[in-house]
Amino acid sequence: MSLEGNKAVVRRYFEEVIDGRANVLEELFTPDCVIHRLELPEPISGLEQMQMFLEMSRYSIQQTRTTLHRLVADGDTVAAHLTHRVVFAGMISTPFGARDVAGQSVEWSAMTFFRMVDGKIAEEWVNRDEMGILAQVGLVQRS
Repeated sequence: MSLEGNKAVVRRYFEEVIDGRANVLEELFTPDCVIHRLELPEPISGLEQMQMFLEMSRYSIQQTRTTLHRLVADGDTVAAHLTHRVVFAGMISTPFGARDVAGQSVEWSAMTFFRMVDGKIAEEWVNRDEMGILAQVGLVQRS
């Protein structure tokens, strides 16, 4: 697939899956996809685990709006610079314990890298502002 085609798949992922909550993972991800997230002890492996992760996230998140600031494609890689704005629906689990954050609005920046195979996402690396999220929900204080 072309560089522009790969960027379109990533854009679709944020618009339709993350913000729109559509169930189109099979169209966008390879069956053996791997998702690396710093807040998780192990990578998410495969479409079934990805679907379970998204369903669990949707219980704690009422709404997500993503702003894609920049998509850069090179070879089989797409890099995304983005901001998420989230309204939480209930409890979140953190390394500092669980916290009821229902109704709280939080915003954070992230850099995400995608490895593409045959026009689908095969691997994703998420690097987001974890400390900023924890500070906004009152679990840590910034000095």
